Amino acid sequence: MRVWALALTACLAATGAHAFDCGKASTEAEKEICADPAARAADADMSKAYAALVRGASAKSKAQIARAQVNWLERRDGACSRENLAACLAEQSRQRAKFLAAQPEAGPGLPSPMTAKIWYDKLAKGQVDVDYELLEFAAPSSPGERAFNAAVEKLQDDAKPLIADRGDEGAASLGATMRLVYASPALVSARAELYVDGGGAHPNMSVRNFNLDIARGRLLAFADAFDAAAAKTVAARCFKSVVEQKRARLGDDAPKTPDELKELEKAVGEATGDLALWSFSASKAVIAYDRDTVGGWAEGDYACEIGYGVLRPLTKSGLPLP
Repeated sequence: MRVWALALTACLAATGAHAFDCGKASTEAEKEICADPAARAADADMSKAYAALVRGASAKSKAQIARAQVNWLERRDGACSRENLAACLAEQSRQRAKFLAAQPEAGPGLPSPMTAKIWYDKLAKGQVDVDYELLEFAAPSSPGERAFNAAVEKLQDDAKPLIADRGDEGAASLGATMRLVYASPALVSARAELYVDGGGAHPNMSVRNFNLDIARGRLLAFADAFDAAAAKTVAARCFKSVVEQKRARLGDDAPKTPDELKELEKAVGEATGDLALWSFSASKAVIAYDRDTVGGWAEGDYACEIGYGVLRPLTKSGLPLP
């Protein structure tokens, strides 16, 4: 990561510079990128998006963006295994470029420009590391855009008491990474993955989605999308999906008694009724259940995916599905 750190520092001084020099590649990931045309192209696109973001930032923000980018590169390299390494690095870089440029992963595009909003700091007081990488409308001009930005701002506000209250409790890490899953002049769907490590047995991880209905001028709620009968149908479908996932993952340890299944059904139903757990892509909706909501921490993440061919007949008229 030393090569990347030097390149990014140079990029702060000359924001048009390319952020990666294959002549200085030293790590396995760097060499793989240089050897693979697709990974190299994705890396170049990410570097351009990074340079553009830095170019318009304040001096303080430039330093935070650079440190966050180095931290992201370390996470990216750790997330990709040696199997299909180049393809993984390319996909990670493509997603990063989309974030840095505040561009949607799918959809015809935003009603007005967004920008990446990065809060990266290592605070001596309370020993808290903060890495919040979010998105917001650059110049909000409508009620919906202002509502979206206010909801994003609340994520940061919610973190501040955790920072202030650490005292002598030891180190902690807070993080939030946002993806713009889909955007059109009618609907914006952004997904934020939250991370809090306060030194306990395991970190707390959760998902928060921001689904903006442009015409309504506000973030969507579950009642905007489904009536009571449709809500039951969707919950039943997701319950069946989670049961199947648990059986495949846990085998004989999966819930099987009537009481166990009833408890799981209730948990899935309650979580499915929270539209903040829903994200909308070009072809389907994904409900991502927070860990410890429908299973133990060690079980991993559970999700329910519903294609629009199934979902559309269940939703209320006027819901701006892709």
